[in-house]
Amino acid sequence: MNAMILFLLAGLISSAWASGQEPIRSPAKPPAANAGRVVPLQHTWRIKDAGDGYFLTNPARVAFGPDGTLFVQDVNKILRFDAAGKFMRAYKPESSSGSFMFMGLDVAGDSVVTFEMVGHRVYVFDLQTGAERGFRLPMDRAPAPQFLFSKNGRLYFADSQRIFAYSMEGNPDGQEIPFGASQASLEERATRSVVTATVRAAPLGASEALLCTTFEYLVRRLDLAGGKTVGAFTRDYVGVRNENESTRALAPNKLDIGGLQVVGDRLWVFTSTHDSAKGTLVDVFDLQGRYLDNFYLQVKDGEKVVPLGFNPKATSGRDIVMVVRNGTEFRIEKFTVPLAV
Repeated sequence: MNAMILFLLAGLISSAWASGQEPIRSPAKPPAANAGRVVPLQHTWRIKDAGDGYFLTNPARVAFGPDGTLFVQDVNKILRFDAAGKFMRAYKPESSSGSFMFMGLDVAGDSVVTFEMVGHRVYVFDLQTGAERGFRLPMDRAPAPQFLFSKNGRLYFADSQRIFAYSMEGNPDGQEIPFGASQASLEERATRSVVTATVRAAPLGASEALLCTTFEYLVRRLDLAGGKTVGAFTRDYVGVRNENESTRALAPNKLDIGGLQVVGDRLWVFTSTHDSAKGTLVDVFDLQGRYLDNFYLQVKDGEKVVPLGFNPKATSGRDIVMVVRNGTEFRIEKFTVPLAV
């Protein structure tokens, strides 16, 4: 059977363009004199794939708690480690005994929150007791939404068209924020499937967030309280070839941003550009969207330089924690960013 493949990398119009705002556009090179330098991270500690009371199956998210403890979202559990990497406890649901996969993780006050995409169920665990509560999102949203983060008592989600929020009690809360997300469409006779770019987000200050998708180099700044996009910025960037067999025909050169991390008063954009000797290219912007600098962040596993762009990662001060995979082995590695960066 011959497949008819249609490319559809269509951005839905976001409020930034609807209000007449144009994104800040930067050239391919930043103004910093030493841009492009190699920055090796300083290793602090490692959590192996199995230990006393825990094991790692396929960790997909990491997050710091306000007390410096580390939370790791695995397939169907959340693991908590202290600031030195010692296992503390696991949070696992009692309301579901079937096979499922958590996607998304954040700490909200005295709770840790995660999301099960297939069932659209939010799980909220009490940090001290592990007691579970939660709710289901309406099942009429397609494709399945992604859980982004919690802020000010709200849980924020994204689908292919909008950001929306729910209260911790499971009620719609706040205004929806439309945004453009590149998608890819595959049509074969009567069937059609849509591959939607993964949304990456980083909370900012008391009521804002920075957001991007993996299919385009464009960062949006959102006013969560006002329910609108207040700015956007980009830079000249050549997309890296998509090596995923299932989606490569749809988006062959459209893997751009692997993640966003706010570090002090700067935004680090982890690109999909990786040099096997130098490391992963990180672009540095100020919080107004001006392109300032870039460098290759280097982490080695033995003699091999590890690609970092799409690895799950989190930062706290000058600490950065990330998931590193070697074959079927997973490790959680903690590093310190040199003061010279």
